[in-house]
Amino acid sequence: MSRIMIRPIIRRLLPYPLLSALLALTWLLLNQRIAAGHVLLGVALGVALGKVFGLLRPPKARIRNYLLALCNSCCGGPRHRA
Repeated sequence: MSRIMIRPIIRRLLPYPLLSALLALTWLLLNQRIAAGHVLLGVALGVALGKVFGLLRPPKARIRNYLLALCNSCCGGPRHRA
C-alpha cells in the first residue's frame, strides 16, 4: 500500500494521536505502575476516548455568501424598516 492510502486509515483510527497518547500516559501515571494490563487498558482508553472526542468535533463552517458575512460582521446585519 502506498503512503497516501495508509494516512486516511490511520487518521480514521486515531483522529487525535497526541490526545490518545496523553490519555494513555495519564492512565499509567494515575495507576503508578507499568504492567501489561495497565498498558493495554491505557492504550485502549486513549484510542477510544480519542475517537469519541473526534466525534464531538463540530463540522467546519462554510461561508456561502462572503458579502453578506462581511455585512453582518461590520454593520450588524441588514436593517429592515418596520
